[in-house]
Amino acid sequence: MRFEGEGDHWKALYLLNKGENTENGQGSIIYKGKDKEKVGKVSYVVEGEISKLSGTDDETEGKINLNGGCSGCATQSSNAPFHVTIKWNGKEGKFDLTSK
Repeated sequence: MRFEGEGDHWKALYLLNKGENTENGQGSIIYKGKDKEKVGKVSYVVEGEISKLSGTDDETEGKINLNGGCSGCATQSSNAPFHVTIKWNGKEGKFDLTSK
């Protein structure tokens, strides 16, 4: 399953492989502006129907890698979006990743 979305300053892609009781996801959040090296410290939350990925990266250079997964778990349904919140340099961006 492929989830994509973008806000004013960031865009993201998350690929999710689902089994019966397992899921593994990977993707990235990328800064759309010109000064990628000046983004600095970024904190993010990617919240799905069941799972949540979050973290803080000190030196992102405009790219955050996402990795998630679980075994013996409930899985994300294809029509439920992931909600993304990103904070950097005193700014905040929010957008949804929807199934494509």
